[in-house]
Amino acid sequence: MLFVILHQSTLWFNVLFSVWFCVQDDALKWFDRMHEMGCAPDEVTYSSMIDVYGKMGRYEEAVMLYERLREAGWKSDRVTFGTMIKMYGKAGNPRQAFLVFQEMKDSGIKPDSVIYNTLISVLGYSGRSKHAMKVFEEMESVGVKPTAVTMSAVIESCSRTGNAEGALQVFTRLKKEGMVCDVVVYNTVIKLCGEAGLIEEAEQLLKEMSDAGCHPNEWTFKNMISFYAKRGMVLEAQKYFFKLISAGYSPDIIAYTSLLQGYGVAKDYTKFVELFDEIVETKCKLDERLCGLLLHQLTSCETADDFKMVQRCLRIASPRLEKIVAQIMEDNFVIDIFKKDIQGVLVDVPEETHKPFCNCLLDLCWSKSPRKQAFEIFTVFCNVGVYPGLHSKSVSHWCLRLRSLSNSAAHCALLSWLASINVAVETGLGLPEKFIIETGASRTQSTNEPRLHVAIATVLGEMNSPFEESEERRDWMVARGTDIKSWLELQPVELLGTNSGFSLRTSHPL
Repeated sequence: MLFVILHQSTLWFNVLFSVWFCVQDDALKWFDRMHEMGCAPDEVTYSSMIDVYGKMGRYEEAVMLYERLREAGWKSDRVTFGTMIKMYGKAGNPRQAFLVFQEMKDSGIKPDSVIYNTLISVLGYSGRSKHAMKVFEEMESVGVKPTAVTMSAVIESCSRTGNAEGALQVFTRLKKEGMVCDVVVYNTVIKLCGEAGLIEEAEQLLKEMSDAGCHPNEWTFKNMISFYAKRGMVLEAQKYFFKLISAGYSPDIIAYTSLLQGYGVAKDYTKFVELFDEIVETKCKLDERLCGLLLHQLTSCETADDFKMVQRCLRIASPRLEKIVAQIMEDNFVIDIFKKDIQGVLVDVPEETHKPFCNCLLDLCWSKSPRKQAFEIFTVFCNVGVYPGLHSKSVSHWCLRLRSLSNSAAHCALLSWLASINVAVETGLGLPEKFIIETGASRTQSTNEPRLHVAIATVLGEMNSPFEESEERRDWMVARGTDIKSWLELQPVELLGTNSGFSLRTSHPL
């Protein structure tokens, strides 16, 4: 009887979708069954299914369904427009997200605060801080009142391009206009100040937060621990570690790892090992974040004894990673064995840790092994999919995306890219009008190496390249195709294998 009713009414299917909405697999099965039974989905059905795809992380399928419906003349409602703005953002297509926003307005539907907040977040996450700020200004100009979520989105957007001053200006203005800030907003701003090195501002915000009756939570203290630890200010980091405990929170692996980082930056390896042993004794799970810190710390070790102390910690936390480190340090390094072992490690850890782990391993190889070996390892990482989307080509421009790479990984990617362009010049392949190198703003400042953008700009300057700072975006280096061609004809760039490593065939080798 049920199937007879379903066969006759799309409404009943929509009721089932609402009942089983959280059980996404069931929703997909019933969606397929609608077509099998000759029951045509309506706007409600399609809106539900787009949202289901989104909640399942199947962003490309959500986008395909939406585009197919648009071609068929289907009109979206506000909820679906908002969902698709989010979906295009998740799929890494902020431009299309903005076009959906424009389409929504053109159709006569006025965006609300949720839509504006979503678009600001999408644009900010993709590094388009200026565009995000324009959307925020439009939001205010049309009378849509910003919320605490808006403030967090704007601040996060500015943070991703290193524009701490702009974020603080928005924060201060909205407070004066009467916006009530919750603990999430305060934590976001405090985190931003920490990443920008604004110590006094972070402490003042923490005091202001308490004075306003907004009590610090677990993440407030963790942000402060991390903030001081990254600068090797161990006493201050310890102070907030104990405040975390005094406030009734049990220190977890995140808090422990941050404090451990502080000892590492301060190069107090005795305390570093003592705290690591304490972490092991507390039975905290030694997770990928901790392993990444240990890998990073190995690069900073200045003596063999310090290196052995940290290597011993890594051996306890991850014997397989420690084995790979030992391979990198060996004189008889074998790339095929390395490739097999690193693939085995990457299969067993979350995908979001692949790039950080490989960045650290490249940093280690770059600083303590022959440069040729670093390029070999970089090639392995590219081949196993650790660094997807490094290059893109269109008729008008070629782009190298170095965002989220370590300095060493970015150096390998840059020099390999330039060498490939040189091949294009030598073979007479036509070049585009513009070349773009996207570095990202690097939200944190390390105590022992320059920001990625600065490091890459320095390398390009030493090579007398035509790349210059972009007026369009702070994290771009740009050059005209004609200038690149002239430069490479006079000063060809080619990676050459040598006994001591890879070198550049230019007048300014790295």
